[in-house]
Amino acid sequence: MNSGKKGFLLFMVFVLILTLLPSQMLQVKVDANNDLEKFEPEDGQTILVVGQDSFEMDEYSSLGEVPDPGGYMIYTNLSELQGQEESYDEGGGLHDLQHWVTTYPNSVMQIGLYIVNDLENIDEGLRDENIDRMAEILKTTNKPIFLRIGYEFDGPWNHYDSDLYILAYQRIVDRFNAKGVNNVAYIWHSAGFVPYGGNDRQLIEWYPGDEYVDWVGVSWFPGWDDANKEAAIVRREEMAQIAIEHGKPLMIGESAPKEEFEGNLDWYKEVMQWIEEKDVKMWSYINQDWNQQSMWVGEDWGNSRVQDNEEVFALWQQVMNAENTRFINSSNQLYEQIGFVPNVKEDLEIPTAPPNLKINQSQGTEVSLEWDVSADNVAVTGYEIYANGIFRWSTKSTNHIVTNLLSDTEYTIGIRARDAAGNLSESSNEVMFKTDTVLPTLVEAESFSSSSDGISTGPSDGGTIVQFLDESVWTEYEVYVPETNVYQLKYRSTSGNEAISNPSIDLWVDGELVNNANLTFTGSWSGEGYVTDFAGEMSLEEGKHTIKLTTNTGGFNLNWFEISNLPPDTSGLIEAEDYSDIYGEEIRVSGPSDGGEVIGWIFADNWMEYELDTLTSGTYKLEYRIASGNFDIQEPLLDFLLDGNLIQSTVLPYTVDWNVYQTYDAGNIILDLEPGTHTIRLFTSTGGFNLNWFKLTKVEQGVHNVPGKIEAENYKQLNSETIINAEDDSGTVLSWISPEDSVEYEVIVPSTGMYDLTYRVASNYSDLGDDFEAFIELKSGENTLNSYSIEDTGGWNTYRTQHAGEIYLEEGTYTIHMFTSTGGFNLNWIQISEPIIYVHDVPGQIEAEEYVETSSNTIVEAEDDGGTVLAWILAGDSIEYEINVPSSGIYVLDYRVSSNFVDLGEDFQANIKLQLDGETMNNFSVIDTEGWNHYVTEEAGEIELPEGKYNISLVTDTGGFNLNWFKLSKIHDVPSQIEAEQARMINSNTIVEAQDDGGTVLAWILAGDEMEFEIDVPSSGKYALDYRVSSNFVDLGEDFQAMIDLKIDNETIHSFNVVDTGGWNTYATEEAGEIYLEKGSYKISVFTETGGFNLNWFNLSKVVNDPYVIPVKIKADDYSYMVGAESVEGTGNKTGLQIGANDWLEYNISVETSGYYKLKYRIASSSSDAQIQFQMNENILNTKAIPNTKDLTKYQNIKAGEVYLEEGTYIIRLYAASGTFNLEWFQIH
Repeated sequence: MNSGKKGFLLFMVFVLILTLLPSQMLQVKVDANNDLEKFEPEDGQTILVVGQDSFEMDEYSSLGEVPDPGGYMIYTNLSELQGQEESYDEGGGLHDLQHWVTTYPNSVMQIGLYIVNDLENIDEGLRDENIDRMAEILKTTNKPIFLRIGYEFDGPWNHYDSDLYILAYQRIVDRFNAKGVNNVAYIWHSAGFVPYGGNDRQLIEWYPGDEYVDWVGVSWFPGWDDANKEAAIVRREEMAQIAIEHGKPLMIGESAPKEEFEGNLDWYKEVMQWIEEKDVKMWSYINQDWNQQSMWVGEDWGNSRVQDNEEVFALWQQVMNAENTRFINSSNQLYEQIGFVPNVKEDLEIPTAPPNLKINQSQGTEVSLEWDVSADNVAVTGYEIYANGIFRWSTKSTNHIVTNLLSDTEYTIGIRARDAAGNLSESSNEVMFKTDTVLPTLVEAESFSSSSDGISTGPSDGGTIVQFLDESVWTEYEVYVPETNVYQLKYRSTSGNEAISNPSIDLWVDGELVNNANLTFTGSWSGEGYVTDFAGEMSLEEGKHTIKLTTNTGGFNLNWFEISNLPPDTSGLIEAEDYSDIYGEEIRVSGPSDGGEVIGWIFADNWMEYELDTLTSGTYKLEYRIASGNFDIQEPLLDFLLDGNLIQSTVLPYTVDWNVYQTYDAGNIILDLEPGTHTIRLFTSTGGFNLNWFKLTKVEQGVHNVPGKIEAENYKQLNSETIINAEDDSGTVLSWISPEDSVEYEVIVPSTGMYDLTYRVASNYSDLGDDFEAFIELKSGENTLNSYSIEDTGGWNTYRTQHAGEIYLEEGTYTIHMFTSTGGFNLNWIQISEPIIYVHDVPGQIEAEEYVETSSNTIVEAEDDGGTVLAWILAGDSIEYEINVPSSGIYVLDYRVSSNFVDLGEDFQANIKLQLDGETMNNFSVIDTEGWNHYVTEEAGEIELPEGKYNISLVTDTGGFNLNWFKLSKIHDVPSQIEAEQARMINSNTIVEAQDDGGTVLAWILAGDEMEFEIDVPSSGKYALDYRVSSNFVDLGEDFQAMIDLKIDNETIHSFNVVDTGGWNTYATEEAGEIYLEKGSYKISVFTETGGFNLNWFNLSKVVNDPYVIPVKIKADDYSYMVGAESVEGTGNKTGLQIGANDWLEYNISVETSGYYKLKYRIASSSSDAQIQFQMNENILNTKAIPNTKDLTKYQNIKAGEVYLEEGTYIIRLYAASGTFNLEWFQIH
């Protein structure tokens, strides 16, 4: 009877819903419209699209209670083409275009193309290759696709420039058209609402033009308040009017109710009503549980899956299942309804099933899979991976690492091959495995992998328990620890053995006892008697481990044990939501996010206030827990005010995403307080961010842990009449340090030993007298720990870090005194650190200052040549370095030096000897660089080094130079000519060295011989291969052929036939084609399949690309030739080149129109004397002084003025006239 009443009530709800819906929703308009746009259905029809990832596609289509939708929705980008050929998931769901191609034949695809921060790249042609590739991918689907280019163009979070956006949109469409793409409709899509100010441009100012726009789209998400709701209505009406005026069909490009509207029937009816009124031709609905995706957790999106709300799904079913519904779902007539005619599919043959699927490795929640290639009558284009019968991933390769699986879960994996026509093969053989129990987690006691006799299980405490009734019984568990860390341990147990009232348990890891815990004696074996015991902390190393639990004493029942992360230190932590007052139009409490509630949408001029009565005067460490997704162009700037007084302003970092939280150390602040309640205000000057909490940790004045940095002003006691605190060097310093001053600091030294001592100081000796020198002593009692003469930094505001040598410290807590016998300097901080023992891997660059020991009275460290150098290297000096040579061999030795022989005498000569165990391995005469600040890289020849770890020494017979670094590198750098006799290894019984062809050759190279060379490739790309050989096939037989294989890691990358030169002494240079080499250092082998020739050398030269057509932006490492430059890191994952004085780079360019062109460089420099010249035909067209960006990793865009270029094709040279700098790219436009 109850179920009958419920069914009757539900029926009445359906009737009520139907009466509330407009009657037009359930029937198709019959108005004819023969003037339809691309893929536009007839009036009164709306294509239903469901998104927004592949998993939700499958979930919706598996419902069975509603038809499959007319289309699906995913996202991609131009920078990486994610999800187009292989699946990807970055926290916003699985995106896989190929899965749609093969799984849903009678449907359309709607794609959001993400081009944020990419407009300039697109407009300048740097994304043309990817645009063309995307065009080919979409074209081959042979299915209708709706492409939203730069979706939500007016959303302020995208910060699109309207002019750049239009150019990018047009360029993409133009290149698609040039590729003959006719199955893609192009969508101009507005955000449909302006959440916080937005932009001041009229919508039509973003319009790319009628010839570029097929459809007009708008998003529909509920506003957060009445003002936003009105703004959204206005924006949607504007877009609807534009669609009418320009004769374009209208679509809702994205839509979903947010969390506060979740399950609200009025929202759905409002959308459907608008669809009817505006005759919207496509409705794209995001049907997903946003809270299950890490990208959206805590952003108030909620769960918009229609099937998860009974009332909503009832409405949805009634509308979608109605006989005359206006919504177009999947059917055999769909393509006809939208006027799409696919190419005839002729390939009906499925690929063969992928053979030999196997597991290479399973660890944690990852598994590495490998299988053999499938065959197809045309071509296999990819593979789909199924877990427990459900599609999960796709890939083009025959191996894949599956990540983010569930812990402690059994999986069955199968693979199906896919061809270009979308045919899917039968499944491969299936492999089964179980993921590891990944810590931290709760481990059920009964999930053991093995156990001793005497172990039994039974039901209790709401689950299954394990009985440990006898001493020494045990269970074992296989676990995986993803990160070495300290973890805490808990047990859930009960015990009722009164005779033994002290049960205890041991935990062993890989046979080692790491924890012993006493369990609570509960006096009962029943379920009600279970208690949870905290068992302390333990350290676990990363990797797989076997955990063994053994009964130490007593008996007990165990439900589970838990190994978890240590709880965070919450002392002094103030939760953001615990404010006393708050101001901001959009600011609000949201969550759950980052483990709790947060304050979100904090923008300029917003603030929160907090009343605290626990603060006392002192120094506090201030930390913020924030997330910032860069909605605003400006950096987030947060002011900390106490009782209305500004204490500190902090520039907060961008964390990339609104759900990615970071703890940011804002430094120390000093609070001078009267007793009572105080008000803290956090005020946002600029930017936008979310705040989880902030934390004030009191720093005990004058007490410092060693090793560590001691801020000068954080002293225990000050003995001075002159010293004052001042703000300088980005913080607080002690200034006016004068003779006989003393400052005391308390230190906590954990262990006795030697420590490194560094000072951060400023001084100006010119103010203090010709012979002035400042001297500083560090004392413990009357014991002098270190004495140091401070170098003149040349200015009271010019701070330098100076290494004062080593000090010996005893274990314990005590006071050290900084005493000045002669004063005159400012001090920012003192650093006491563990001594660095430098061990340098060879090949590699060895910084001069990273020595083990030096025997010199003159050598000092100085800042120059973009880093730290050793200066004042004189005759008789010796510097010792520890190196690690993995394999014996010949290495090339380079030095980076500066000198000025004019200062040292007419006939002065300087030399460096490299010695091993007192034996000179290399003797090099230092060149005169004609300036102490003019550094030059010089090759000193080759040395042979044995394998092993040992010390080498640089010894000077005659001195007078500065050294930045020296480098030991194995030959051979590519591009270069590689001499045959310089092979690292020769596997042959016949090969001999001989003198011929003007040098040394390898003769008697026969079948099966192999020569191995070490190469260093600076950049990936195509290289031309030439070789110099002699042969005489007449001597070897009528049909003789000699063949060479070029191999990397025993894999043949190129094969070619050796020419017959007609004589063993007749050498010829021949071209052997092109090969592709990856960037890096590795071995390359020359292997002879069939032999009979002599080899002088082979040459690898980079293939010069077609000339760059001006205007263009050119990456620095895309040169055609260079001298001296070295590869370095650029911005993000990009690369750059480090260029020193007299280094240069050449590029091929083509100028189509004569005229003046602007020149721009992206450069980083740590010196102020660097200059770059733009040269052509040995003429200097432009010279630019490079500003000091303070760091070789801090790049800036530098405008260099204009150059006049005549029409034609040229080689230009970028020449470093002076200094050292890093170049990432340059632009001519």
